[in-house]
Amino acid sequence: MEKILALHAVLVVEMCFSILIVSCNHISLGGSSASSSLFPSNFLFGTASSSYQFEGAFLNDGKGLNNWDVFTHKPG
Repeated sequence: MEKILALHAVLVVEMCFSILIVSCNHISLGGSSASSSLFPSNFLFGTASSSYQFEGAFLNDGKGLNNWDVFTHKPG
């Protein structure tokens, strides 16, 4: 139960951070021109995660083997 609450807390923090980033349309850090950018104007940053990062739990709680579990536990 604590693990689920911790995961929910992380999710809420990530969502708040995402909202903050989206709401900050443009921030000038001084010393650089507002018109100069290293990325195109339509460039969109993103993020991703995989179930393996969150659910790992190799052979715990009734989780069966998947192809990634087999691959990561093979030596070499």
